[in-house]
Amino acid sequence: MRKSKTPLFSEKFLIQSALMLISSLLLIGTALFHDALWIKPTPVAGETPKFFSNQTGDQLENAYISAISNAKKSVLLLIFSMTSEEVIDALRQKSQEGVPVKVICDAKACPYISKKLGPQVELIRRLGKGLMHIKILVIDDIECWIGSANFTSESLNMHGNLVVALKNEALAATIKEKASTLHEYDRKGEVTHHTYLAGDQELQISFLPDDKKASVRIKQLIREAKKSIRIAMFTWTRFDMAKEVVEAQKRGVNVEVVLDRSSSNGASAKIAEMLKSHRVKLFYSAGTALLHHKFMWLDDHTLEVGSANWTKAAFTQNDDCFLVLHPLTHEQRQHMQNLWQAIKADSIR
Repeated sequence: MRKSKTPLFSEKFLIQSALMLISSLLLIGTALFHDALWIKPTPVAGETPKFFSNQTGDQLENAYISAISNAKKSVLLLIFSMTSEEVIDALRQKSQEGVPVKVICDAKACPYISKKLGPQVELIRRLGKGLMHIKILVIDDIECWIGSANFTSESLNMHGNLVVALKNEALAATIKEKASTLHEYDRKGEVTHHTYLAGDQELQISFLPDDKKASVRIKQLIREAKKSIRIAMFTWTRFDMAKEVVEAQKRGVNVEVVLDRSSSNGASAKIAEMLKSHRVKLFYSAGTALLHHKFMWLDDHTLEVGSANWTKAAFTQNDDCFLVLHPLTHEQRQHMQNLWQAIKADSIR
């Protein structure tokens, strides 16, 4: 009878090797998990603003939750829509810790929010004319988060959004003043346009509809552009701004526009048609997520961004706002370059 061959590897060796492989895979998985939850450091007082965007790998939902969880003195939130259970839990938990939490939201977009937040959160549900469309978070009367993202899981994790975060007591005080004018059915008082220093940069904020010159400010930015204008806009219906963009292209400025695909077939259709007829380089978002951005980036060094779409309602009826920041730092320009590449990569002509 032929003798059986001795196994090349013992059973004990194979078991040990398998266990080592499993352990290694677990370590790799843990590392990837932590990378996925990595949050960019929050802003520091006196430093230039930080940019956050889910399209450049930032975890917006986690960043907001972290900011709320670290609040020591107060939380003020002005928001259109809020359905993220994690964010709501963070706000409720902070209020239960004894930290004053105030939320101003659009009543129709947040129909059941009172019960979810709990009785310790001061809540104003806006029912007045227009939308309560601002998206601003203020922590401890100094840390300000301003951008285009609503507090829904889809907006924070899927849809294209850009948020600017900085620590600036003067800006926070102005936002707090604006919040004091917003009541359930009306506005009492106006907070218009203010300018601040943020590190070595100039930062301007316009609240709408209070700032009656807000649209003029945006059109002036377009007129002053020398080399490039890049616009990413969810909804655009204002022909006066479109005309300025066309004129900029005529004088040699390199203009690129990306519109949300669904909006470009609806509310923004006439603007899209006008831009195409004047041979402006026009792109449409191609993915399933909304292109929810509302920003304009000029000559690489100036950024206009906020909650305001380029519509008549945004400037005359809604509670809205936008920032103008310049000159952008190298880090900020790099972020915008990466973001613009990501937006165009997910767009079609």
